[in-house]
Amino acid sequence: MQWPIKKNQIKKVVLTGVFTPFLLFAASNTYPVSTTTSANVQQYTQNLKAIQQVSLKGNNYKSMIFYYSHSGDPKNWFALGVIYLNGLSKPDKNGDTIKPNMKKAEYWLIKSMKNKFYTSGIYLASYFLYNPKYNTKKENLDKAKRILEYLISQKYYPAITYLADYYKITKHYDKFVSTLIMGDQYHNATAQLSLALMYYYGIKNNNKVIIPRDYNIANYYLTKACTNPKKSKTVANFCNPNNNKDIVYDKVKNK
Repeated sequence: MQWPIKKNQIKKVVLTGVFTPFLLFAASNTYPVSTTTSANVQQYTQNLKAIQQVSLKGNNYKSMIFYYSHSGDPKNWFALGVIYLNGLSKPDKNGDTIKPNMKKAEYWLIKSMKNKFYTSGIYLASYFLYNPKYNTKKENLDKAKRILEYLISQKYYPAITYLADYYKITKHYDKFVSTLIMGDQYHNATAQLSLALMYYYGIKNNNKVIIPRDYNIANYYLTKACTNPKKSKTVANFCNPNNNKDIVYDKVKNK
């Protein structure tokens, strides 16, 4: 693997939701609505209609809510939290709909997370971090931070890169970097690739250099990410020369 990687390629990869938003070149301080939820979150949200139809057993929202809430299954509590987060505008057979209710959504997603379905915590934290309806309030960003710190305390280390996002959004750049380094220490390939991109492009805030470019460090972390045996499918795809024609897949050569 060898630099340089063209900026338009990085932008293309990031905007299609492959990596967390802080990978939008490090110089940027803009954040899109989250497209960075885990594969599990994407799977459950994409299949929400199917989950709904299986549980309705007669197209009755009240029966569905009763079933989910009393099932004892944290995956069903996650589904219920997502329903309350987004609402269901299509009427059931009784003409009932479900309006979005953040208080109920938080309750069920937190309950699911506390029962070790950690995808729920990532989903809720992502909503607070990246949804422009919520991420302008400090209290919501603080909620995201508490959720992510809890997940990390439970040794759910995919939460590390989201916590790094929190620190970049709130412009705590020292903690942003140190959190990504913590991710590297736990062999998180996404954190390693994030560090590589950060050092390749650097970070500026109001034209002030926060993190200077360093191609040697960038190559170091790029090597770690792409040779990480535990790298995610998305990181592996990024490192694959068949998917990224701008990357020469040979070996890392320091500039």
